[in-house]
Amino acid sequence: MLELITDFDGANLGGGSVRGNRVLAKVRRDPITRADGSTHDYNYHFIFGLRNLGDAPLSVEVCLECEGPDGLEQTPLVYATPALDQDFAPAVFPARGDGARRTWLQPTLPPHGELYLANTFPRRPEALLAGLDDLAAQGGARRGVYGQSLQGRDLTAYYYPAAQGPRQACVFITSGFHPPEPDTLASEAVMAWLASDQAAEARQKLSFCLAPVANPDGFFLGAQGHNAAGVNFYWEFQPKQEERIPEAAALWALAKRLQPSLYFDFHAYTFQGAAKQAGPYLKPLWFYRGDTVRGLAQDMETRLLELTGGGCMRGASPLARSTLQARLTTRYNTVTFAKYHLHLAQGVPACREHGCQVVSRCVQAMLDADLIRRDQVLARPWGAQPRDPLRKLRAVSEALWEGPVKGFLRPLLGR
Repeated sequence: MLELITDFDGANLGGGSVRGNRVLAKVRRDPITRADGSTHDYNYHFIFGLRNLGDAPLSVEVCLECEGPDGLEQTPLVYATPALDQDFAPAVFPARGDGARRTWLQPTLPPHGELYLANTFPRRPEALLAGLDDLAAQGGARRGVYGQSLQGRDLTAYYYPAAQGPRQACVFITSGFHPPEPDTLASEAVMAWLASDQAAEARQKLSFCLAPVANPDGFFLGAQGHNAAGVNFYWEFQPKQEERIPEAAALWALAKRLQPSLYFDFHAYTFQGAAKQAGPYLKPLWFYRGDTVRGLAQDMETRLLELTGGGCMRGASPLARSTLQARLTTRYNTVTFAKYHLHLAQGVPACREHGCQVVSRCVQAMLDADLIRRDQVLARPWGAQPRDPLRKLRAVSEALWEGPVKGFLRPLLGR
């Protein structure tokens, strides 16, 4: 006899039924997000368990949004674990998919055994938060609660003050907006780096603040990309709507206290294949004010593109005005790399290493240029700047050229 398990923190499934040794299930559907003229659909992930109540091994057929393997030509990335107190690992049983929602799996369960399945690398909420606390303690960080989520969970940040004092520039890092994306791997790796001798100069001259789990309710609820009110507040970052999105209000209040010179927001590709590359979203340099900050941003972009082999995202998405990164650049002239995507297909260790490298490379750019004080990087407030009437036109033109125009021309030119 077979049972479907969905009663644990972080479970993510849109419903299912068991018929003998066959499971028919659907992917959970959260609200579609529409912001800045774009539509964002995050409804592709699943995390659930199976339990064999019998005395013999049981071969199971799992059909998610499909009737079987026919017509499914891709081998999806699937992770599994026999128990929730163990880490998920790449699955070794047959699996087929269409690169989107339709997935067919054929695991075998041991007698009276369980198996938990996911098409991402799940971060169990309690273990994730406990591990972050341990890393903070190793690095001498101060743990602070900067607010409460909609369901009353702590919003936690870790502060690493600069040894040279409060006037030093701040590096601000977030992750965990979209729970199925294992971008917290990057935050963990950066916190481990900050606790090491390799980060000694950076800790001396710069301050750091990490908010690794921006959406804790989403992790506990198994949400696809939303908070408990169904708001995807990466794209709809509306801090004035505190009743629906207290996470955004608290994060903006924290950002205003920090006035960061550099901001990283990590995300991760999960089910996507070779069509997506790990790398940053890059917005035009016209968004930054002053030659000093533009030059710093250019240097950082060069270092990151060397790491990714040129992989990045340009076009309309990096220009989204409804995001935290846009607010930071407008208000504080912050150099931002959001969303910076890891790629799970490269493996969990590689995701950690990649996340640490991108932060350390950009930090090194600040150290090499000796731009380590807040007043060096923080330009005058926007209202005090002379308005450039062509700035937005240049930025929009560059975004259109790098995005839809090149996309249209590339097939015509055979590139």
